[in-house]
Amino acid sequence: MSSNDLLLSAAQKNQPDRIRQLVEQQGVPVNHSNAVGQSALHIACLWGHVEAVTALLELGAPVNAQNRLGNSTPMHMAVAGRNPETIGPVLDLLLQYGADVNITDVQGQLPFELCPPHAEWRDKVAPAPPLWYSALQRVDLEAFRSSCKDDADQLGAPEKWQFRGHSVADCMFQVFVENEFDESSVVFPFVAFWFNQQYTHNISNDEESFFSQYIQQRRPRHPELVKLLQPHFPSDLWQWLHRSARKNDLATVQYCIDVLHVDPNLQGRQGMTALQFAARSGQMQVLHYLLNLPNIDVNITDDRGQTPLDAARSNHRQEAVAAIEHKLGLASSIDEQ
Repeated sequence: MSSNDLLLSAAQKNQPDRIRQLVEQQGVPVNHSNAVGQSALHIACLWGHVEAVTALLELGAPVNAQNRLGNSTPMHMAVAGRNPETIGPVLDLLLQYGADVNITDVQGQLPFELCPPHAEWRDKVAPAPPLWYSALQRVDLEAFRSSCKDDADQLGAPEKWQFRGHSVADCMFQVFVENEFDESSVVFPFVAFWFNQQYTHNISNDEESFFSQYIQQRRPRHPELVKLLQPHFPSDLWQWLHRSARKNDLATVQYCIDVLHVDPNLQGRQGMTALQFAARSGQMQVLHYLLNLPNIDVNITDDRGQTPLDAARSNHRQEAVAAIEHKLGLASSIDEQ
């Protein structure tokens, strides 16, 4: 083993006196690393050796050096440490010597993102909050708007913006819930503005739009919030209604029509209505509910000229065919076959 590699061995064995001797008396570079770029500081941090880490930092070891194994810093090594009891003290030392919590590894991960969710030392390596988060906490709408524009230019689609594992929408929903769904609350414009920003990153007439998916997830827990948001986003409601009809999600279909007063005859992709989606897919719970609506149009045609009955017949949904024929007062074609 070369004298330089002896430094790496001393770091792994937690021999601070040996580390000082090798660097100060034998001239071993404190930043010496192995074939994959692991320095003595990387190794000492991984093993959680507080004494070795202290010696190396005092001797000037680069606190933000990235290895060639995964572009990991000593802090990345520390949060993955082998000794949970010393991770906190090692992180304190690294931070004291200027470790940067915002450096990412080859996978784009911060040290914070590698921490166990409930680790008591997790907040030590938490990145500084982005501008949009700080503005949200201050309830400063103008600053929030400005930061949203800046982040959109730099980061792209807002659903990718994260802070401590929470998206912009998650953070806003939390604040909004704390304000008890008050439409007059100063937080409400934040929610509406952000969703409007989100539209710029969606393809027009995309059935799987962000708003329809996100609100569908939130509806069971936050129905009042969905109701408040609905007037701001009427163009998406047909997507939500049709998506729910196709998946036989009766509760959401009823919510859209009974609570949000969405027109059940709205035509969307390919000119199809909720009834046509339900008929084509044979979703009988939704189909029966729609057929019992007093204002349902059973004869509406899609872009191909097909009615709901045509859709059911062409997809061999015999139960749906029978239900629609009964609604139309027709003799059952099923019985005649």
